[in-house]
Amino acid sequence: MSKKKRAKKVTPAPTIQFICQLLRTEFHCSEEEIELINQALVGRCPIEIADYINDIGNGKVPLRIRPTICLDMGDGTTQNIRLTNHPITLLYDYLDERYDKVFSTLYWSALTSPHDIKGFYEFLRMLKKVPRLQKDLVETGRIEVGK
Repeated sequence: MSKKKRAKKVTPAPTIQFICQLLRTEFHCSEEEIELINQALVGRCPIEIADYINDIGNGKVPLRIRPTICLDMGDGTTQNIRLTNHPITLLYDYLDERYDKVFSTLYWSALTSPHDIKGFYEFLRMLKKVPRLQKDLVETGRIEVGK
């Protein structure tokens, strides 16, 4: 008597179309925003953003004085830290000033992970579980309260 082998359940890889649908339904992105994200996922971006990224790399972007964050070290003591002006942080700051908080986060992730559709999809799945996102969606007018 032979045992039947069970076929492994194969999860299909996320596609651009699936990601676009997720951006529409969960993050309420416009078609223009979706197109910008699609372009970023294949390694393209508008010239203004490319120029800014080059300026960051060439040291032409003024560095900001970042606020101090107080951390509880778990042993009853606290420690003050200040985040650095890392190039990725400078890009996020630029996008956050240019777009609303929700789209700037999505776009930043797409720009910093070109050609990684699976990684971007995982980021979207994680992000939609963040309670702060719902508040940001309401604050930016992407969804109305109670919907």
